[in-house]
Amino acid sequence: MFSQAGRVDWTLVATEEGSSETSKLAALGPVSTDTLGPFIEIVKNWLNESPPANRLAFGATLGRPTANAQTGYKEIQPYITTVHLNPQDTSDFFYRINRPRESAASPGTMINRLSSWTVELVGTVGITVEPTTPKVAANIQGQQYICKLDLDINTAILDDGVVKDDAYSIFQELVAHGQEIASKGDI
Repeated sequence: MFSQAGRVDWTLVATEEGSSETSKLAALGPVSTDTLGPFIEIVKNWLNESPPANRLAFGATLGRPTANAQTGYKEIQPYITTVHLNPQDTSDFFYRINRPRESAASPGTMINRLSSWTVELVGTVGITVEPTTPKVAANIQGQQYICKLDLDINTAILDDGVVKDDAYSIFQELVAHGQEIASKGDI
C-alpha cells in the first residue's frame, strides 16, 4: 500500500523470476478472478474500514511476450479494430482511448475506461558501480518484445464522495471493466 495526502494506492506486483543473468519479466498470470482474488479481498476489507472516497480506480499494466514488433502489431490488431495496422510499415505505435460508461453499481456515476495499447521492447539492465573509481558499467541482461496494455479504469471525481456502502461494488465493477477490455479489446 502506498499513501499520500488524499490518495491511497494498493499495488499488486509480480516478483522477478530467474537469476540476474537470465532475467525474465515478472508475471502474475492471466487477468482472472483466480489471479486477482486475494488482492481484491484485501481491497474489500480495506474499503469496509476506509473513509468515503471521491474517486476509485483500478489500474493494470498487462503484457504478453511476442517475437518482434511486427508480430506484436499483428497480435494486438484484433483488440483495436478501429485502427488498421500494417505491420510492415508501422513503428512506434501507441493507441490510447477512453470509452466512458455509466456505472451499474452506482447510477449517475461515470466510469472512465482508459486503455493504452503498444508494442514495446523491454529488458533488464544491470548496473555496476565501482566505488574506488568514477566508473559505471551497464549490461543489458534480457530483452523481449511485449504487446502491452495499460488500463486506468476509474470513476469520475465526485464532489460528495463515493457512498461507502457502494465502494466495494463500484471497485468490483472497475475490475470487471478492466477484464473485459483485456479479453475483448477496445469496445
